Amino acid sequence: MTAWQAFGRGWTAASRSKVALVLMWFTFALITRIVAVPAMIWLLAPLLHSRMADQLLSRFDVAWIGDLGDSASAAGGALAGSAALAAVLTWLVAVLFAGGVLTMLNERWERFSFSRFLAAAGQHFWRILRLSLFGLVCYGTAWFAGRSPSLLADRLYGKGMEGWPLGVAGIVSSVLTLLLFGWVATVLDYAKIRLVSGNLRGAFKALLRSYAFVFRHFRLIMGVWLMNAMLFALLGVVYLALSNAVHASRIVPILLLIIIQQLFVFFRTAQRIAGWGAALAIFDALKAPPFEPELVPAWTGGVPPEREAGAEATPEPPEWEGFGI
Repeated sequence: MTAWQAFGRGWTAASRSKVALVLMWFTFALITRIVAVPAMIWLLAPLLHSRMADQLLSRFDVAWIGDLGDSASAAGGALAGSAALAAVLTWLVAVLFAGGVLTMLNERWERFSFSRFLAAAGQHFWRILRLSLFGLVCYGTAWFAGRSPSLLADRLYGKGMEGWPLGVAGIVSSVLTLLLFGWVATVLDYAKIRLVSGNLRGAFKALLRSYAFVFRHFRLIMGVWLMNAMLFALLGVVYLALSNAVHASRIVPILLLIIIQQLFVFFRTAQRIAGWGAALAIFDALKAPPFEPELVPAWTGGVPPEREAGAEATPEPPEWEGFGI
């Protein structure tokens, strides 16, 4: 299997998972409202008392946030609490959906069943939750390793007059951190597949085996990740260009901007399912088959078993022939 084949199979699986895709997108959209609604109330209500409201709102500029100094601390605390709640809910819902979607893709359901989906999600919830906790440690290690060039350059050139070594080290650190985060995310996806398809209970063992599996097939697996990353970057640039082109000064442009944002979120959700579908295709194609010893019937003496004879078969010898009689 090539990376292109796995990439195509992943998006084919995503296109066949329409109900699960819409369910995931709608759930995450509701969770984001926990932060979006209080933030809009906090930002827009004081705008009515701003002396530059008309000029600033015409281009949807947020420079007037400087007028909110009096109520910034209380509102900031409320928004921080909403953001923390939304982050925890997003994490738990993502763990829940992972078990259901991976089971659906692994078993190749012909028709979506909400009861089976919830049963599979609940069955694998605690295993994938433990795996995600191990994943936090892996992400922390990857972040520290990615920032090491910048930290080293700061120690060597932090007090010097030249700033270009720090700039180059910062770029290298950012790229290295991004690549390491992508590698860790890919390993965690294959660990989830091991927990679901193999029905394993050891999250740490699945994580270690997935590290070894990704390392053995690094070019193929990370090639699929690179394709998805390039597609995400391309559509991200298009999304930013369209967002900047829309002047949100009236209701219709604001609604258009919201639609563009939700389309991008929908694409990101579909890409998540496509990544799981591609990983499942690679895992099924490359995993070691179970050992099955070949069974050879043994003759223990006595009368040999009768065999079916065709039209031109040699007739069977008498029972006594060949027994030393």
